[in-house]
Amino acid sequence: MARTHYLAIIWAVCFAWPLAVSAQENSENKSSLQPAKPEEKSAPTNKPAAPAEDNLAKLESRLDKLQTELAQLGKNLAELKQQLAVLGQGISTVDKGLDDLKKDVAAVNTVLQQQMLAKRLDALEQQVQQLREIVKQESERLQAALAQTPKGEVRKAFAAPLATGQIILRNDWSLPVSVSVDGVTYTLQPGQEQRVIRPAGNFTYEVHGWQLPRTRSLSAGEQFLIRIALP
Repeated sequence: MARTHYLAIIWAVCFAWPLAVSAQENSENKSSLQPAKPEEKSAPTNKPAAPAEDNLAKLESRLDKLQTELAQLGKNLAELKQQLAVLGQGISTVDKGLDDLKKDVAAVNTVLQQQMLAKRLDALEQQVQQLREIVKQESERLQAALAQTPKGEVRKAFAAPLATGQIILRNDWSLPVSVSVDGVTYTLQPGQEQRVIRPAGNFTYEVHGWQLPRTRSLSAGEQFLIRIALP
């Protein structure tokens, strides 16, 4: 048994070991004779410039901003409509006020016309009163003359009629003015003219608030003008 073991070791050293070494060398020589394979290059990886998530977030942010602006515009539009409604109510109120003012002006004009008519009637009444006084004076003078005539004397002619003149009162000022002629007061509206018939002779007139009493002479057929105006 021991002899067989020793013989196997000797065979392995003498024969198997050189064969194994020779086979290994041949394998290495074959490997050195084969061409080298080119190195495989790794494919380049292109990284995206910006992730899709970032773009989506930006779009959502812009959309939110636009929605906020639209909401603000809608609010401004509602306020503008409200202001226009208030303005329309104000215009309606102004129109109504203008209509009322026109009615008031028409009523005032009617009242003024009535007042002017009443004042003209007063002036006419004053003129009639003056004429009555003149007729009365003439009648008294005639009666006195007849009384002095001797009885039985035939009167051949009557006395000549009393000579008269006119005093013209004219208000060219912008306010009413009162003028007195021989104690009779006349109130003149702006632009109004009043004619006073007086017997020829002296008369006294006064412009109240403007001029003290003055005495002037009025000739027969004369027209004496008293004009009230700014100097």
